[in-house]
Amino acid sequence: MIVRSLHAHARLRAVDTSAALRAAGVLAVFTGADVDGLGTMTMTLKRKRPDGSPMFARAHRGLTRARVRYVGDPIALRRRGDPRRGEDAADLVQIDYEPLRR
Repeated sequence: MIVRSLHAHARLRAVDTSAALRAAGVLAVFTGADVDGLGTMTMTLKRKRPDGSPMFARAHRGLTRARVRYVGDPIALRRRGDPRRGEDAADLVQIDYEPLRR
């Protein structure tokens, strides 16, 4: 399950995954810091603007590390072992946001 941002624009002060890691059925919880060295993902689907011109899509990391840029921006990824357990572990990830105006 992916833990997503509740803010449209904010700095991430801290992401605490310790409670989620202790939850029953959870194998791992990853944050942007954990996957930082894996590189970026690129958009392979050729998208177009309404006028038909090509749409630029910049390469991005799978999980944000320092700043969220939209509501729903992925912050953490929780992996559970047993599909019947660990449902609420994503709710245990504590995120300290500093909302930004621009």
